[in-house]
Formats: sequence, structure tokens, C-alpha cells
Amino acid sequence: MALHDLPARQLTRLKSGHRIHIGVALVCVATAVAYVVLKLLGPHGDPTDPTSGDLEAYYYPVLEYGFGELRHFRLPFWNPHEGCGTPFLAIPQVGFFYPLYLPFLFLDAASAITLDICLHLAIASFSMFLLCRHFGMRPGPALVAGLVYAHHGGMAIKVYFPNHLAPSAWIPVVFLLADRVLERRSPIACALLGAVLGAAMLGGSPQFVYFTGLALVPFVAVRAVSAPRRDGAGTVAIASALLGAAVALGVLLALVRVLPGAEYMRGTWRPPGSLALEGAAVMSISPAVFVANLLSPAPGPDLGRQAYAGTLPLLLAVVGLALWRPRSAALPIAAAGVAAMLYAFGTHAPLFPLMFGMPAGSWFRAPSRALVVFGFAVALLAGGGLHEVLERAGTGRAARPALLLAGAAASLIGAAAWLRVPEARLLAVNCVAGGVVLLVLLLRPAVRVLAVGVLGVLVVVDLFHGQRPRGVLPAELGAHFARYEPFFGEVRQRQGFARTYIRGRFAPDARLYFHSDLAKAGTIHGIWLATDYEPLCETRFARYLQFPGPPVPWSICYLPLDVSRQPSPLVELMGVRFFMVEDGDGPPPDAGGRWKLVRREGGVSLYEDPGAMPRAFVAADVEVIPDAEALLRRMADANLRRVAFVEETAGETLPAGVGGDAEVERYEANRVAVETRAAHGGLLVLTDRWDAGWKAFVDGTPARVYRTDYLFRGVSVPPGVHTVEFVYRPASFVVGAFGSLLGVVGVVLLCLRPRRTTCRTSRIDASMNAH
Repeated sequence: MALHDLPARQLTRLKSGHRIHIGVALVCVATAVAYVVLKLLGPHGDPTDPTSGDLEAYYYPVLEYGFGELRHFRLPFWNPHEGCGTPFLAIPQVGFFYPLYLPFLFLDAASAITLDICLHLAIASFSMFLLCRHFGMRPGPALVAGLVYAHHGGMAIKVYFPNHLAPSAWIPVVFLLADRVLERRSPIACALLGAVLGAAMLGGSPQFVYFTGLALVPFVAVRAVSAPRRDGAGTVAIASALLGAAVALGVLLALVRVLPGAEYMRGTWRPPGSLALEGAAVMSISPAVFVANLLSPAPGPDLGRQAYAGTLPLLLAVVGLALWRPRSAALPIAAAGVAAMLYAFGTHAPLFPLMFGMPAGSWFRAPSRALVVFGFAVALLAGGGLHEVLERAGTGRAARPALLLAGAAASLIGAAAWLRVPEARLLAVNCVAGGVVLLVLLLRPAVRVLAVGVLGVLVVVDLFHGQRPRGVLPAELGAHFARYEPFFGEVRQRQGFARTYIRGRFAPDARLYFHSDLAKAGTIHGIWLATDYEPLCETRFARYLQFPGPPVPWSICYLPLDVSRQPSPLVELMGVRFFMVEDGDGPPPDAGGRWKLVRREGGVSLYEDPGAMPRAFVAADVEVIPDAEALLRRMADANLRRVAFVEETAGETLPAGVGGDAEVERYEANRVAVETRAAHGGLLVLTDRWDAGWKAFVDGTPARVYRTDYLFRGVSVPPGVHTVEFVYRPASFVVGAFGSLLGVVGVVLLCLRPRRTTCRTSRIDASMNAH
């Protein structure tokens, strides 16, 4: 139907609806910006606070490096600056193909992170508004629900974790589109749902996609049961097929990230399904902590504050749970919220251990992260409760919501007093203030716009007050990042291809505090770092660092090492030339001849080992030791400059001779060229980590890349002068990119299908035309 065919009243209503949507979107953006400016930016933060530690130490360096490479039209498959080289695009923590990360291509990562937080908080609130409107709520209650969802405690903690914030912001859209598929069996809704699921997987942690899927189960089940009574039994099968198609499309769209990430995870200390129950239950919260934080408006530790959704929203949620329709939406979403609460208790309640034994249940840690679903349920029900108050205001039905509000307020105040939660008096003030506004609204419906506005302000002030972020955004850390630039400048001038080791400490008051930009100093400061900060560390690299100690069941790709007179051969093989340590951690007196002091300033010293092993060399002899642990033991007392160790030869005879020289001619992230000179040939050893995606060519002829010296790369070279080129071509990325392309084609084809007018739509159009 064209716009000029619409009746004047209907056209006016349509234009009014557009104005409302624009106005609400502006309010959502303004509130998000206000939160960032008032709560996250400013002098109140602490760079050493663990709340924002991962943002500073991990996400910021990774985003800065990755998008810096993309900005120059280079795909960053590999990061050579950390941990002797590591896969980069495959890491599961950050998704570089997430469409809403586009600003990172044009802004520095620090500014883009701040913008990203504003953007996703605004999306969270506006998408919840749209979901509430889809269920028939008035604009005011829908907006209040959106503000509650975007700024409740479960969302507030995620501002420091970009891969948590992105998928959480899209949860209301997923519910909205899933219901559109169930209700209308629309191919376009199916395509859009697939696109949103794909975007959530491209940009976010799979844990939050898992939570979203679990929350959808009761909602889809209940909504699907009600469909046959309305539209016939065959609609369930059609809707189920479309939902399945949407999930398949989402996986296809994200395949460019999913496949490389899955391949990477298999080689880490924590492959999917390997967690024990106790390990998975870390960062759970007890029921007592949950209840205290649910009631108390006082700011506190961030983990517990995930339970806080505001005082007024709790009151309104009680009304929504009791009165709001459609019940087929209210009840399953409430059930999902209760389940998320029980799941967050970890081993303090039976639900998490039960879920742990189910498919994908043992993949993830930190059950308290599920409280974002609890906040989602409270927000939706709060909007529903306010909607019911507005609907019943000034009528004979106003008594029931008034009684529910009074009972809920008395219960909250009584529970807070009994439990002696912090700022219990403020909770009482919030209940009284909100109760007065709601009472006025029930008795004087003529002031509904003003009353809803006041309620919205009270809710926002309460939620802003209830969160006290102590971390710092990277946009505030320019001087902090530059504090050791003189040391890094010295290293960059001298390093060539030599590596640096920084002996970080884990005490926040340490001069070289590890959980800072020093953790990924290679990426952010342009040096070659021997270690890394990667919570999902590859097993081989972790074991290499731990040897000769016993294997440790987890690793972050870092281990404290000492500046000694005779470092371990394994450390020497990494080519560590520079040690950056705090005063007191320097070399012992009898090691003065080996280590040269380069710089000392502010309690930090930089030492250089001029005799460090080169990045590439030709080993004279090769030994084959199939057992990896035995190989490490043999390496511990071997002359690794002369002999190289491999675990298998695939029937090829490896040369032995007197060794030779090697010189790196070209070094890029995904391509390395080395010239070798060996009279009798030998095994070229490049002390960059081995990976199945690396291919080698000797004078243009494909050659086998051996896993050499447990961790590194080796290529057999014949006698004479030759050029060996290493090229990183991960097959998982190629296959994943092809799958994502198919997903894009599928979305486009579904969107281009002619619209089918459903019976329900026809009835609506007929009704509108009749009026």
C-alpha cells in the first residue's frame, strides 16, 4: 500500500509514530552519552583498578593494532609482536568483522572505544523500547524499560568488555525478530534475525549468544503454543523452519570468525568442554550477595552490583508480572530472568551444575554474567507494569496496581531493614518518591506525560547512583601509556629482530604492574615481546614457558623470569636481548659481564644482552624426538645454536653439516623472507611460533615447515645461497570467509522475496481501512 493511499488519520498516526521514535532515539543517545561522561570519564578512575584492567591490558592494544593494520589494507592474520608470534584474527576475544566496529577504521582505538560504549548503550535502550512497543506498550513505559535495561548493573560492568557489551545490546532485537517470525512467518524477519545473530557472533563473546539462546527457549515455546489457536496448527512448523533458517544464517554470517576461533581454541589450555565444574563456577555470586545488591542502592563491588536493576523498576516489575499482557510474553521472560538469577549462583544453587552437564554448558566460566538476562526481564516487566498503571489510571481498575505497588514497596523496605543493606534509607526514599508519583498518576491521569517523565528521571538517577565504576577508559590514559616511552624508545632503536622481556608484577602498586599496557607492550609500543597476555593461551607456548617446572592447568602466556648469569637455553632460544625490570630484580653481581645496563630511571632498569641468539639461523645437526616432553628435556641442556630438534620428519632425510648463516631480508606480519648461506645445507630455524597456517617456499618451491625446537619453525635448506619465504595462509579463514559470503547472499535473497500478506496483516489492514 502506497503512502498516498492511506487515510489521512492513519497517515497522521504514522508520522506521529516516526516523531516518537526519533525523539526516543535521541533520549537514548543522550542518556548513554551522559553515563559515559559522568560515570566513566573524569579524574575519579584508577588505571590500576582491575575493573578496567582487561580493557587497558588486552582489548585496547588488540583493537589498536588490528584496525591499524586493516586501515592500511592488511589483514592481520598474525601478530608477530607478542609471545614469539601468535594467531591474531583467530583469537576468540575480539571480532574484527563486526559491522559496528567501523569507527575503529577512522578513529584511534581509544576514541573509538568511548564511542562504541555510547553506541551500544543507546542500542540497548532503543532496542528494548522497540521490543516493548512490539508488545503493545505505550511509548513512555517502553522508554523507561529501555533505560532500565541499558543502565542496570548487569550491563554497566560490560562497558569495560567490548565483546560482552555488543551481544548484550542486541538481546531485545533478537526477541523482537524471533517473535516477528513466530507471529508473521516473515522471510524478511527471518533474514533480519539471522543478520542480528550473525552480528552478535561476529562482535561478541559466544557466551552471551549462548545466554540469549537459553533465554529464548521458554519464550519461543510459549509463544509457539499460542500460535495454532490463532492462525492454525501448520503455522508452528513454518515458524520453526524459519527460526532454524535464521540460526543457520547467523552461523554462516559469522563463519569467518567462528571457524578460525574454533581452530585456535583446540590448541589452547581451555578447549571447549574441558572446564571442570569448580573452574567454570568462578565469578559466581552467592544468594546473600545477590539479594543485598538487588535491594541496596549503594554503589559497591562490580561483580555483585550486576544484580542491581533499580528500586522503582523492581516495584513496577511486580505489577508487570501480575498484570501485564500478553501473558505469553511476560511469563516466559520472567522465567528466563529467574533462571538467569539461579544460574548466576553457580554451585550455590542446583541449576548451574545441571546446565553444566548439558551441551555447551561446560564451555564458559563466570555464571554471574548471565545476570544481563535477569536485568532484561526486570526491565521488560517494569515497562509492562508502568503500562498497566497508565492503562488503569482514572478508572475503577486502579486499585489493584496501587495495592501491588504498596505491597512491593513495603516488602522491599522491610527486607532491606531486616538485612541491614547499605543505604537502606535511600531505598525507602526511592520507594516513597516513586510511590507518590505513581499514586498521582493513578488518581490524575491528565498529568501522565509529566509523571512518566519524572519517573524516567528518578530511574536514571537511581541507576547512575547505584553504579560507581572505578576503572579508566583508554581515552584518559595518554600520559599513563607514555610513562615508559624512554625505555621503549631505546629498545626500538637497538632491537632489530631481538626480543624483549618485561618482568611484570601483579601488585597494583608495582612500578611494572603487569595488568596494564605492559602486558601487551609489543603490540602497543612497537617492540618484539617474548611473552604475551592471552587468557586463552596456546598449550604449547604455556608449557614452553613453564618448563622445567610441572605443567600448570592454566596460563595467560606469561611467566616471571629472572635476569641470571646463565639463562635457560629455552629463554635464550627466544632471542631475548632486553630485560626490563624493577630495581632489585636486575642481574646478580657475577653476571655483570653478560648484561649491559642501558637505562635506569624511576626505579626501573633496562638491561641488554649483546650476545643474544638471532631470530633466524641454520642449525648444523637435527635430532628427531617424537615425544614432546622428552624433546623439552633434551633441549634444556643442548647447544640450541648448533642442534635443532623436530618431532617427526615424514620420511624426509634432513641435512646435517656445519650449519650456516641466515639473514632476515623481509619481515611482515603474514610474510617473512630469510636468506640462508650454508655450504652443506642444514635446517633453517626461525624462532617464530609454528602454526599449521604457515607455508614455506625455498626459492619459490613449496617446502615443509617443521615444528622445530618444540615451538618454532624449521625448513630444510640445501647447500648454497637460498631464499626461504614463509607465508601465513590459514585455511580456516578462507573457508569461513566463503561461508560468510554465502550467509550474506542468503540474507539478501530472503529480503528480496515478495512479501506474503498474512491473514493477520489482512485483518489489520481491513480494520484500519474501516476506520
